[in-house]
Amino acid sequence: MKLIHISDIHINPEPILGIDPVANFRACLDHVAEFHADADRVVISGDLTHHGRRESYEQLRDMLGESPLQGDAAPRLLVGNHDDRETFRSVFPQAAADANGHVQWFEDVAAGRFIYLDTAQAGTHAGHYGAERRAWL
Repeated sequence: MKLIHISDIHINPEPILGIDPVANFRACLDHVAEFHADADRVVISGDLTHHGRRESYEQLRDMLGESPLQGDAAPRLLVGNHDDRETFRSVFPQAAADANGHVQWFEDVAAGRFIYLDTAQAGTHAGHYGAERRAWL
C-alpha cells in the first residue's frame, strides 16, 4: 500500500512569515501527481487553512479541483486546530460527518481499512479524543 500524507498546509491568501502556503501546496500537489500518481490514498490533515476563513477553503477547493489527483487519488481532507469545521463543511458539503458533526469516516480498500478521525476541538490547540469519538469508533 502506498499512502501519501500531507499535513498543515495552512492555506491563506497572504504569505505567512514571508512564505506563500498556496505556492508551496501547488508545488506539493504537482510533485505528488508527477511522482506518486500510483498512491492508494492521499490524505491531507489539518491545518488545512491558517485562520479557518471561507476564502481559504474556497481556494483549497479550487486547487484540488484543478489537480490531476481525482477519483481514488483525490485527497481525503481532515480538519485541524486552525480550521473551522462548519465553514469547512459549507465549502466541502460532500465531506463525510458523523452524527455529532465531526468530519470523520472510514473506507475499506484491498489492503485494509482507513479510519479518518476528527480530533479538532474548539477553544484548544490540542487534539481531542473523547467519549464521542470513542463511541464512533
